[in-house]
Amino acid sequence: MGFAREYSEPRLSQRMVSRPVVRIVGLSPDATMVYVVDAVVVEDDTYLILGADPVPRETHDPPQELLKRARASIQPAPGTLVVREGKPQRFHAIVHELDHEPSWRAEWVARALREALQEAERRELRRIAVPLLGGVHGSVAPDRFANLLTEALAGSTFEHLDEVWLTLPSEAAAAVAARLRGAGIEVREEGRT
Repeated sequence: MGFAREYSEPRLSQRMVSRPVVRIVGLSPDATMVYVVDAVVVEDDTYLILGADPVPRETHDPPQELLKRARASIQPAPGTLVVREGKPQRFHAIVHELDHEPSWRAEWVARALREALQEAERRELRRIAVPLLGGVHGSVAPDRFANLLTEALAGSTFEHLDEVWLTLPSEAAAAVAARLRGAGIEVREEGRT
C-alpha cells in the first residue's frame, strides 16, 4: 500500500508577473547622464521631426526623390509607436500632431505610454528610459504625466520589464516620485540616498 504525496510543482506556463521599479533621474539642463537601457522612448510627432536622430545621415539620393518618398510615406497616428532598431532601441512615441493647437493630447500620451511598455514587454526588454512624455515639446504637467504612467503600469502585466527609468527635469523629479509612491509604485530616485 502506498500513499500519494501532494505538492505543487511550479508550472512552466506560470511565470512571475510583477510591476517594474521606476527609477527617477532628475536632470539639470547641463547634465550628462550615462545609464544602460535596452530602449529609449523619444517624444515625437506624426512627421517624425521632433525626435529625429541628431546625427545627420549621408545620402546619395537626389532631393526630388527624397521629397517624393516623404510625401508618399504614411504618417503614424497620434498615440502610436514607431520602433527604430539599434542599441539602445528607439521607441518614437507619437504624441504630437503639428497641424493642431496644442500639438499634443493627454489621450495620445496615455496610449503611447501603454504602447511603449507593451512593446518593451513583447521584446522581452529589461530596462527602458522614458522622458516626461508630452512635456519635452509640449506642456504636460509632471503630476498629470505621473497619473498617466500609473494608469499605464496598472493596465499592463510584466514578466520581463524590470525597470522604467524616468528622465525628468530635476525640478519635477520629487513631485513625480511622490505621486507614484502614493499610487503604490516602487520608486528609486537616482543620486539620492
